[in-house]
Amino acid sequence: MKRKKKLIIHIISGLEPHGAELMLYKLSGRLANSKYKQHVISLTSDGDLGDQIREFGISVTALNMKSGKLAIFRFFKLIKLLYKLNPDIVHTWMYHADFLGGLAAKFTGCKTIIWGIRHSNLSPRYNKKLMLLLVRLCAFLSRWVPQQIFCCSDSARITHIQAGYKADKMCVIPNGLDLDLFQPNKEMRVSVRDELSLGLGVPLVGFVARYNIQKNHLGFLEAVSKLHKIDKDVHFLFVGSEVDNENTELVKAIENAEIGDVVHLLGERKDIPRIMASLDILCSPSVGEAFPNVLCEAMACEVVCVVTDVGDSSEIVGNTGVVVQSGDMQGLASGMLQIFSLPAPELRVLKQKAKERVQNKYDISNVALQYVSAYDNLIKNN
Repeated sequence: MKRKKKLIIHIISGLEPHGAELMLYKLSGRLANSKYKQHVISLTSDGDLGDQIREFGISVTALNMKSGKLAIFRFFKLIKLLYKLNPDIVHTWMYHADFLGGLAAKFTGCKTIIWGIRHSNLSPRYNKKLMLLLVRLCAFLSRWVPQQIFCCSDSARITHIQAGYKADKMCVIPNGLDLDLFQPNKEMRVSVRDELSLGLGVPLVGFVARYNIQKNHLGFLEAVSKLHKIDKDVHFLFVGSEVDNENTELVKAIENAEIGDVVHLLGERKDIPRIMASLDILCSPSVGEAFPNVLCEAMACEVVCVVTDVGDSSEIVGNTGVVVQSGDMQGLASGMLQIFSLPAPELRVLKQKAKERVQNKYDISNVALQYVSAYDNLIKNN
């Protein structure tokens, strides 16, 4: 019997709450009651998001892939699963899923295969050799495996065309934000500051990112130190995986900069909307990004962003914040000081513009419609 709804299978490396995984979570939720049926396959584990996706009524399968021989058997399990489910579309997310999921879908005869790219810095300085080898392999296979390649940012599209990906298969669909979750909220602002023993009037800068060389935590401490010498009242909130007091490298750098009294390391948190609502400024000092979701999250909460010009950061922020060159920590410090020096009426206008920009460009409801339109066109043409 022919099923009523077309089936999309999403294949992703894992389901921990990081950028791509969270975007899949948001998209699958928006499409849960659409014309498409969905099934999510994680190459590794359920992570934190598996059960949350199941709450949408979407099946989730974790293959628990490991390195070595076991991965080969799990790969054949993936092929067997795709044969059984017989999807209309296989949509893979990130390099490992693009490679393994794309080949498995090709072997099973799926006519519509979509790859997902969410990375824009392929410098050997910031990436492992094995990952760059995988990128080159995917670039070669991009001519035959996928029908289309979704990029989350224009910078990611350009970077991968330069790396050899098939240019005419690539299109850009930005990340989207659930505007019901991220809003200005005075109660949240007060509660976070109470947690940190900070008054409402204390200037608070946030940096929300996992500990990774491309996020540039150690470089950001240079900007913090420079600003602290000018204004000792500003406090800095660090949130993300491995960004805590167990990180000896980070703690040592804070001690050496003599800024420990104004830096708060909170580690990984599940209350990011609450964190964002507490900030005055969000900083992104990264040397590599594609589409940093945290900028949209902060802007939706009327938080001004000061960022480096990497990935699509400048496109997201537009004229609602400050953008400096990658690696310019003096510029980042000056940008924060510039925002704190604005007269109150000008700052209010800037915050409102930030919120309106996100509402107009990155609402998840509108982004989900872009995905549906792309799915529709691919099925029609195949």
